[in-house]
Parts: sequence; structure tokens; C-alpha cells
Amino acid sequence: MPACPNCGRATLRTRDWACQWCGYPLLSRAYKKIDKTFKELQEERSSSSVADTEPPPISRVTYEPPPQPPSIEPPPRPEQKSPPPATERKPPPAAPPEPAPVLRPEAELPSPPLPVSIAPPPPAPEPLPPPPAPVVLPDLNTVADGSLLTVDELDALYKADRLAAHARLANKTIRVKGFVEKVFIRDHIDVRYIMLTGVNKKLVWPVRCTFSRESIAQMGRLSEGQEVTVRGKYDSYSKNIIFKDCVLAV
Repeated sequence: MPACPNCGRATLRTRDWACQWCGYPLLSRAYKKIDKTFKELQEERSSSSVADTEPPPISRVTYEPPPQPPSIEPPPRPEQKSPPPATERKPPPAAPPEPAPVLRPEAELPSPPLPVSIAPPPPAPEPLPPPPAPVVLPDLNTVADGSLLTVDELDALYKADRLAAHARLANKTIRVKGFVEKVFIRDHIDVRYIMLTGVNKKLVWPVRCTFSRESIAQMGRLSEGQEVTVRGKYDSYSKNIIFKDCVLAV
């Protein structure tokens, strides 16, 4: 059993880390432990009547600092391995070329969508032509050779009294003014005439003017809708008012 460094007696270490005899601090774990404190042991010794158990006089205790706990060296640090040398990075392999598109036959190709046709707005209605001015019925008694009558006036005279108009115009040469409706030339059958109409297109009595062979060149220069004045001799009437030996008047 180890001895106390203070009193020199073999001793045990109390529960409060002291010598069981003198109370000197024992910080070493080499001393066996007794499960009592130094104060409890003093009380037991003072109450005991046995003389030889009395402890010797306690000398002055000087406190010594507890021994320093052994220093714990840190574990050795593991060696740091140097990083492997950088390897040269190879470029990624090039992507394979895209396969060429397979052309399908023309019959399999989807037909393009039909364009959406947008109907244009309807044209604005053309203004109606003004109604023709009413024809003033000429005085039949004033009609003589060389008189100028329009196709509308002749139509009005024949609608009023065709027999009187026929009798008044017989054997007279009249100048007739109107619009070319038709040019008809059939020289091989000796047929050459033009049809005249008036301002009022819905005439009951249009005028037919017959020309001679010498006037074919003049007739060829006429066009439909052209306004002309024709001088001719009154012949008769049937479905039309007929003039013969006509020429274009200036």
C-alpha cells in the first residue's frame, strides 16, 4: 500500500481525494479508494475509545498543486496525397451526321392547305342613268325637204299617227339624227344598211338607212353607239321607218 507523502503512513484515498490519516490531498489514482470522506473518518476516530487507534498529531499541511495531467498529443495528421496530375481532356466525339430525309413520293406528300379566299366587297351599284327627256311631238305640217328630225321624234310621229306621218314624208329627203345600233354590209347580195336608234333605246319605230355601193368605205368606219346624221329619201315603213339612197351628212 503506498504511503502518504505528508504523514508517511500507508494510507488509502478517501472519497474526497485525501489521505485517510492526515487529510493530505491525494490526487494519484495509485492509492486505493475508501468509500468514506476524511471528515467521516475523523468523526469515527473521535468517538472511538480505543487509544491506539488515535491518529498522531496532524502536522501542518502544506498544499501542493495537483500534478498536471499528462499531455495528450494530437493524433498524427494523415498525409495529404498530392492530387493526380491533370490529364488532358479530350474533346467529345463529334455527333454523327443527321440522316438525309427520305423523300416520299409526291402522292404521299400532304397537300398544302387551301388559301382562304376572302370575297371582295360587292361593288357599289352604278347610278342609274337619268330617264330620257320626254320627246316633244313635232308639228307634222312643218316637215319639208331637208328637215332635220331625230329618231325619237320620228318614233313619236309614227306612234301618234303612222298613216299621217307616212303621207307627209312620202318622196321627201329628210336628215335623220340618231345613234348607230347596227352596221350590215352584204355587198354580194346588194344589201348595205345601218340601223339607228334614239336616246330612248326602247323604240317602237327604229330607222333603217340603206346606202349605195359607193358608200361602203364610209359605212366601214362607223361603230356601234356612234352619233351620226344621215340624209336620205323616205321610202316606206314596215317594222322600221325606211330611208334609201342615204349618205352620211356633215
